[in-house]
Amino acid sequence: MKIIFDKDCTKLHWLHQFSAKLGFTNASTIDLDLSREMFCSPFSVAFSLSCLRAFKERNPHADLNIIPPKSLLSGSPYQWMERIGFISCANKIFNKPFNKTSDKGSNNYIPADILILSEFISYDRLSRSDMNESILDKSGRLTTVLTHLSDGAAYNTIKYTIREIIRNVYEHSGSHEILICAQYWRNKNIVQMTICDFGMGIKNSLSANEQYADLDGYSSIKIACLPGVSGNYKDLQNKDPLKKWQNTGYGLYMASSICRNDGDFYIISNENAILFKGKERRRYEIKGFKGTLIRMTLCLDDVENFPIKFEGYLKRGEELSRMAGEGRFKDASFASRMLDL
Repeated sequence: MKIIFDKDCTKLHWLHQFSAKLGFTNASTIDLDLSREMFCSPFSVAFSLSCLRAFKERNPHADLNIIPPKSLLSGSPYQWMERIGFISCANKIFNKPFNKTSDKGSNNYIPADILILSEFISYDRLSRSDMNESILDKSGRLTTVLTHLSDGAAYNTIKYTIREIIRNVYEHSGSHEILICAQYWRNKNIVQMTICDFGMGIKNSLSANEQYADLDGYSSIKIACLPGVSGNYKDLQNKDPLKKWQNTGYGLYMASSICRNDGDFYIISNENAILFKGKERRRYEIKGFKGTLIRMTLCLDDVENFPIKFEGYLKRGEELSRMAGEGRFKDASFASRMLDL
């Protein structure tokens, strides 16, 4: 099967078709034509890699052939699809020789990489505190690579959204790997962060809480983005918001609120997806997709007001959770309340 990456490869309709093609084929070889030297956003890179990984998992003997950009044929190793990590990750998925990109993101981007969770975050598996402190440190490092910042409202907000999504991967997905890719466009003052796991999906995670056991995939995503919602029933029975890292179901709500009001928040879980942008909410069905992928796009033009907005989202979230009645965490944990932790 041949798939040509062209100028539309950053658009949702092209990516959804890409997922469907790979999701329902048993082709012995996938030919990826990258010769047109187009630009791919962090989201389109991570989405495509996730689809390739799912295909390879279903077809373990399949092979991959990459038709490289012309600049690679002429000897330049720094064409975009190589620098952003797509080529090395695709070869890694298909167990082919690959050269890990040497570019660590010095130009305001984080190249795509598929990381083993136990190696990405170092912690005592018996200690939730150790795990989350390690995630906090890693999120700060990623934010600094992306923005070249180490403090301030922009740094704290980006670090917060990254850490809360990574925490969800560890707490809920059951995945053994994580895929991260991001970029900051200085000329537009926009950050795009994409985090993907290959686990059970939101519906299956929430079903551990009997209150959400009968939800369909789309409803599961919608509910998961509300405040105080968690599939971790043990935490709900032992509520103690004073515990720094207690899972109180506010991370996804806060991250989505931050991004949807100053950008957009696109969440895919298995074959269901919702795009949140301002008050708008669009639903998509993505055939063949497996795992959970979150794209956070954030415009930093109003960065000086981010802390005030953050407090507003938190206050509104706790009000909504109290109105919902039983089965919700009424108060966010200490960590979820702290933008500048």
